[in-house]
Amino acid sequence: MRRGLLILSIAMISALMLGAAGCGKKSLKGTPAGNKAPTIAFSNTPPENYVFTSNPHLTWSGTDEDGRVIGYYYLVVQDDSVGNPADYLDSLPPDSLWINVPQESTTVTVRFFASSNETDTVGQYVFVKCVDDDGQFSPTIYRRYSRVNRPPQTYIRIFPGKTDPSDSLPPDQMVGEYLWVLPDTTRVWSGLKITWEGKDTLDFPDGEPDFDYEWNLYGPYDTSTAAALTIADTSADLLVRWSYNDSTGSHWLFSKEVVLKDLRTGAYIFTVRVRDDAQVPDPTPAWNKFVLVEPVWISSPDAVLDILIIQATQYRTQSDTTTRGYPRLNNPASFPDSIRQFYRDMIDGTGVGYSYTIYGNHVTGTTLAPVPPISVFARHRMVIVDNADFNKGDLYSPDATTENPMAGAIRRYLQAGGKAWVIGRQVFQNNPGIVGKSDYSSQSLPFQYFDISYGTFSSNAAVSQTAEFMAANPTPTSPFERLVVDQTKCRYMYQFNLSKVDVMARYSSNSTTLLTYEAINPDTSYQDGWPIHAMPVAMVYEPSHGAFKTSVFTFPLYFMDNSGGEVQHVFNYMLAWFLDD
Repeated sequence: MRRGLLILSIAMISALMLGAAGCGKKSLKGTPAGNKAPTIAFSNTPPENYVFTSNPHLTWSGTDEDGRVIGYYYLVVQDDSVGNPADYLDSLPPDSLWINVPQESTTVTVRFFASSNETDTVGQYVFVKCVDDDGQFSPTIYRRYSRVNRPPQTYIRIFPGKTDPSDSLPPDQMVGEYLWVLPDTTRVWSGLKITWEGKDTLDFPDGEPDFDYEWNLYGPYDTSTAAALTIADTSADLLVRWSYNDSTGSHWLFSKEVVLKDLRTGAYIFTVRVRDDAQVPDPTPAWNKFVLVEPVWISSPDAVLDILIIQATQYRTQSDTTTRGYPRLNNPASFPDSIRQFYRDMIDGTGVGYSYTIYGNHVTGTTLAPVPPISVFARHRMVIVDNADFNKGDLYSPDATTENPMAGAIRRYLQAGGKAWVIGRQVFQNNPGIVGKSDYSSQSLPFQYFDISYGTFSSNAAVSQTAEFMAANPTPTSPFERLVVDQTKCRYMYQFNLSKVDVMARYSSNSTTLLTYEAINPDTSYQDGWPIHAMPVAMVYEPSHGAFKTSVFTFPLYFMDNSGGEVQHVFNYMLAWFLDD
């Protein structure tokens, strides 16, 4: 019995072991199917031998029935290197020379070869293939095309001293100007901006794509040769700035502008040229030239002078006995010499030893005062504009585009970090018909650089021989004493007194009133309804950014009483305020 049970147990265990063995993984038999290569075809693409005038947009499509296409490759070869394209397929260059595009890019702008000679037609083959997710390439397809090319043209649009020249003006006829240059931009000096543009309207009648550009700056040349300089005078050893693309290491870049700064005094030539979509450059670069002047107080502080006095006062001759408001030319004899000596005495009287230059001669008639060249401005830390006449307005400036030459020069001097003290009457107004209040535009010189929002004027014809302006009164915080009109000196004026001088309104708290108008009859001191008494006649302005300093005295200091040193004290304080920094 026991023997039978043992035999039965062994049989059951053997059966279980055989069953377990039967549940194992079965082996695969047969040959696996291989990966199928993808296929590719052109679609919506011009036929063979089509002639393009710009880089074409070519379309192709790849498919892979057992996977997916993950990318495309194309290669452009000039036909004189191909010969028979079917045979050339056996000797195609390695993949590293092909241009790879992503899987989703089935329409591609293909760069074709082109000649700089617009009469040449360049034939070429485009070879295209795709690759699947298993790394297998499709057969290569190809088509032959040709391209002709018209070289592009380059235009300078904005150039220092010029803005938006017309297309009809050849680039080499756009004459540049003398300009200030600083080491860096400031709140009021934005650098020397140059912009340009490429045109290729024959090849792109509907508008050009983004071309790339190359520019160069040559100099500095001697300023005396500036007028004769041409593009032929450019040479590698005079190349001081040039375009450069950090990411590509190329001199060609897509930017259409540059801002120049930190250049030395001298003449410069700027050239720029465009390169079209076939990488054919404009055979004739656009160019221009300018002369840059760096302030001496920056470039050579030891050689700088302190004060430039500009004689802007207009005088009347002895034969002119009717025009009021102007100093006499020869009563006393050589009267302008007296005013020049006045400035010498006041500056020397400070005891500081300020260096100064008196520029220009006296002016008669209706001519505006001559404007000093920029090279003269550049040598001086500050400018005094002496403008003691009435209603001529050497600093008339509605805005930066319609201002008098002197106003433009002062504006640019202040932008370069200069300092200006204007001493005179009606310097910002040149319309004798304006009487009463005159608002200054936000773009005008008095508003932007002197912080004056409006002025009140009296007309030339309305000047009487009764003195209206009696004195200039100091404000409670002013460092000055009361300044009284010197009637002895006023006998050299055609109206025998100063009459009504301008009064001004300050625009912001960055300016400070120093002296106000004191009228003989304050209760009746109005000009066409606008008050004159107690209004500012002397102020200083230093903007928060500190790029420049200005001051306006609307009455000539020469005609004020200095018997107690009152005027000398004004010069002591003002010159120290301007120059002790």
